Amino acid sequence: AVILRFLYDWDGKAMQTEPDSIETVKLHMRQTSDIVNSHKNSIYIMQGIFVGSFAEMHSSHYMDTNSMTELALLLDSLIDDDIYLSVRTPQHLRTIFKTADISKLKSNGHRIRTGLFNDGMLGSYIDVGTYGPENYHFSDEEYDKKGCFSGSAIEADGKHVLVYTGVTRIKLPDGSEQERQNQCIAFGDGLNYVKHENNPVVTGDMLPENCSRIDFRDPKIWKEDDTYYLIVGSKDLNNVGQVVLCSSKNLTDWQFETILAANSTGKIGTMWECPDFFGLEDKHVLICSPQSMKADKYEFHNGHNSVYFLGDYDKENHVFIKEEPHTLDYGMDFYAPQTTLLPDGRRVMIAWMKSWDACVVPDSQDWQGMMTLPRELEIKDGRIWQKPVKEIENYRANKCHYTDKKIDCYTTFDGIKGRTLDMTVELSGEEYNNFTVEMACDDEYSTAFTYNRVAGVLEIDRTCCGVTKDVVCVRKIKIADTDRKLKLRFIMDRQSIELFINDGQQVATTAICTPLQADGICFNCDGSDV
Repeated sequence: AVILRFLYDWDGKAMQTEPDSIETVKLHMRQTSDIVNSHKNSIYIMQGIFVGSFAEMHSSHYMDTNSMTELALLLDSLIDDDIYLSVRTPQHLRTIFKTADISKLKSNGHRIRTGLFNDGMLGSYIDVGTYGPENYHFSDEEYDKKGCFSGSAIEADGKHVLVYTGVTRIKLPDGSEQERQNQCIAFGDGLNYVKHENNPVVTGDMLPENCSRIDFRDPKIWKEDDTYYLIVGSKDLNNVGQVVLCSSKNLTDWQFETILAANSTGKIGTMWECPDFFGLEDKHVLICSPQSMKADKYEFHNGHNSVYFLGDYDKENHVFIKEEPHTLDYGMDFYAPQTTLLPDGRRVMIAWMKSWDACVVPDSQDWQGMMTLPRELEIKDGRIWQKPVKEIENYRANKCHYTDKKIDCYTTFDGIKGRTLDMTVELSGEEYNNFTVEMACDDEYSTAFTYNRVAGVLEIDRTCCGVTKDVVCVRKIKIADTDRKLKLRFIMDRQSIELFINDGQQVATTAICTPLQADGICFNCDGSDV
């Protein structure tokens, strides 16, 4: 049996090799149909609708809803009933079935004969990122043909509204091409979405002239009273990171309001990604993820950070008076945090447990990246404190508790081991210099958390966690309050360790890549601690 696919491209360049007119594609379908039908007894399945890179129905001129449906219906009408047809993904199938009159689709027995071929058969090396190394996005319009970047969502008039960054390329007068990033919306119900006919709704051309049109992404949307607001990451032509504020009364017609905040000191990176802006108690909070920062002792590290500014916000005039920046997480794997407001009034944050430049995931692992635990935010002593959402307490089991245990050497305790746990350690003694907790450890592996009491510094060291890449493995944290007993709450979930210091005054997130059989937890002290 033959798996049959007609294609215009075998190099991933369908946008250059496909016919300029859909009528030409339809002509080729008609010209080949007789040949296909004459071999119907030898054809197992016919894949695709002729278009897309490798005919995999992506990176094509004809992936808009109308063109896709038109080609699918024509092929269905031309090909013999005994030959099964298939489109690339469930998304394609839903789009065609939703748009077309299903009664026009031929059936084979009691089932519609159009199925899927997202199963690896004849899959290319890119295959929309499913089987290969490349990451392709389902972007089917001119304004997002080069990618659909992250954004946010809101409910409006009973619909789920997605706001995202559409990426495209334009041709400049000298013939070269340049990227453009703009903000787009789609309306849906949680399963099916329709992109707005007048996308993009917020473009770089709406911004002041000195703002980048290339780096303008990651919209966060919210509503206040009768107005929708959108904050978007940006930078100016001098690589000064900033966030811009836009507003709309109806979600489709937007206007630029102001540059809400910028890297006025020159120390907080270049492009400010993934911004968020919200009220918390008697302050407003701006969160962003600046790229390409220089280290600032213990507060900020080299590279891409996630920071917050507390401040006062004049809502009428859209003026945010920001205070000094602070890091959100002192660990090695925390980026692009976003928040939401729960019905009970809690402001909850979740972040990507990953860094752009430091990847500990082994090459043999197909997938990478995970999210932090959701964290409740509050303001204490002029800083943001974080604690895990209370709901995780519902999953606790196998309680183990020790009190007043003296540690003066390498020590383990019965019942304290494993790779999924919520463990709190409190230090009350002062007759020591260094106290260490080793997690996910055995004779070969370990991730160590060492507190130097004299310096008031906690060091995280994952050098021996199993990582085989040249990435950052050590980070140091200056403990904010050394006048109290040090309280360390570790939450481990197999390959992640989230450390909440002194009830969430500081937090450090670390990803590891340690075999699960390394499940020991060990304590060590160079003096005497209780």
